[in-house]
Amino acid sequence: MGKARFDIIIAGIREVANSKGGYVLNEEINDQIGDEEFDIDLIERIYEKLTELRIEYYDTEEEAQKKLATRLKKEKKRLK
Repeated sequence: MGKARFDIIIAGIREVANSKGGYVLNEEINDQIGDEEFDIDLIERIYEKLTELRIEYYDTEEEAQKKLATRLKKEKKRLK
């Protein structure tokens, strides 16, 4: 896979993450990859880039909401 296609995938994931407050679901990542041939190197590159961009990824919406709520509680305590 070329750099241009990789950049398009990352841009799509960033758009989804921005609309959701900074996270995506693994299913949404798979949707952005599309029907590309399974390539473990591509998957690793994508997840490394998401970590670099500080975009969190979760398996389910429920897991994401739980983690975000926990993070907000910790931030509120820290600010007090």
